[in-house]
Amino acid sequence: MAIRCTIPNVSSAVFRNNKIIPYNKYLTESLDFMQVGDWYFYSKVLENGKISYSKKSLNKFRIHSDSVTNNSKKTQENLKEVKWMHEFFKKNFDLSKKTLKYIKNEENRIKNKYGIIETDK
Repeated sequence: MAIRCTIPNVSSAVFRNNKIIPYNKYLTESLDFMQVGDWYFYSKVLENGKISYSKKSLNKFRIHSDSVTNNSKKTQENLKEVKWMHEFFKKNFDLSKKTLKYIKNEENRIKNKYGIIETDK
């Protein structure tokens, strides 16, 4: 989760009814993002507990033509949000040197894939 959002669709997630985790607060905060709101939400939940993963295919995922994923332009602002999430993980979780290297590689992969040239502005 520190490198990229590994939950492709919230319909594949099940959340435990936990009165301690302020789900509504995290959902509201996630609205501040255009691209990484879901990733932010899952990360905030992760700060308060554990995530379990099953590799079994238990649901179907498709992207329709009007999807945000399909229509989003990958810009410096999108990369800025991804970098913000990377900094969030660096600040809030104990990451290995290997994970930190993967984070840098992911940022470079995004820049190269979408031809993003960062400026100092």
